[in-house]
Parts: sequence; structure tokens; C-alpha cells
Amino acid sequence: MEKINGYNEDLPGIGGEDDDLEWRFNGLDMFTKNIKFQAVTYHLYHPGRRQDTEVNMAISRKNRELKIYFCENGIRKTSGV
Repeated sequence: MEKINGYNEDLPGIGGEDDDLEWRFNGLDMFTKNIKFQAVTYHLYHPGRRQDTEVNMAISRKNRELKIYFCENGIRKTSGV
């Protein structure tokens, strides 16, 4: 997680965060494994903001085009440094 700086906190809504995370891992040759139905998972309730899904997708598309694997606003806040 530290190599990609975790989840991109610039994504404002819900939708696409996990895909973005997986893409950035794969971009640095750290491949993910699907463990659906093989492990216990928990989801924390949060109010939905589906209207921001397109914003999330646009940010992710831009990062993919530019091959940006490390997010500046993640575990460590590196923007403006």
C-alpha cells in the first residue's frame, strides 16, 4: 500500500475506488488476487454519493493516461511538497 500511497482521497464519491487501487498496484507489477467468497469481509456503512461516480471515473482515466501509480493525497499527503 505504501508504494502507491493507499487509496486516492481525491476521489470524492463512491464507485471506482477499488478499480483505481487495483490498477495502480498492477502498474507497479504488484498483482492482486480476488478473494471473493474466500475470506470474511466487512463493509462500513456510509451515505451514498453516486452523483460523484463520473468524477471518480474521470480522475482515474486521467491517471491511467498519464500512468500515475502513486497518489499524492493518500496515506501520506505529498501534494505541495
